[in-house]
Amino acid sequence: NSNDVVVHWKNEKDECVKLTLEQLSEGYRNMVALTIDLVRRTYLLNPTSNTPLAVNGIVLIDEIELHLHPRWQQRVLNDLTSLFKNVQFIVTTHSPQVLTTVHAESIRIVSADESEAKLLTGTSTYGSESTRMLEDVLGGNIRPQHIDIVKKLNRYTELVEADQWDTNEALELKNALYQWGGQTEAELQRLETDIRIREFERDNENDQ
Repeated sequence: NSNDVVVHWKNEKDECVKLTLEQLSEGYRNMVALTIDLVRRTYLLNPTSNTPLAVNGIVLIDEIELHLHPRWQQRVLNDLTSLFKNVQFIVTTHSPQVLTTVHAESIRIVSADESEAKLLTGTSTYGSESTRMLEDVLGGNIRPQHIDIVKKLNRYTELVEADQWDTNEALELKNALYQWGGQTEAELQRLETDIRIREFERDNENDQ
């Protein structure tokens, strides 16, 4: 019975809370079930050992990040390899959070086209920003390129870089973008700094 399994959980206040398995999210339940299953198998393989968790082995896990909160995605591999020190874990993932916890030499990227599939090695991943992993390793974009506000941001960036930040088109885009994220969007703040620098350079050129 899953209610017979009790998890001792430390909350954000470092208080110990007892939860049944049914009270956990699906991702946590999956990880508890996986860990219990691995522990059970190590005992079956080493029934007389004083250190059954030290068993040698290989474990395959597909989409290890499934249903896990991003914070736990950054911990799951380290937690498993710390518990099962002699087990080699071979996992698949589409999570940049998982990739940031793995050294590049341990990563293989499957790249396929119409004619063949290739295995590529990873770039610098360990400890990197997950947004860079999304672009460099997984081939994604840090912003969803199909939505209207991102298209406006991309166009506004093009105009700023072309020294056309004060055109009617740019000013209309800027107004829409600042209504969207003027107080929180770091890219808008970066573009504003870029404009100030470009204005300074243009004024100097006009004074000469």
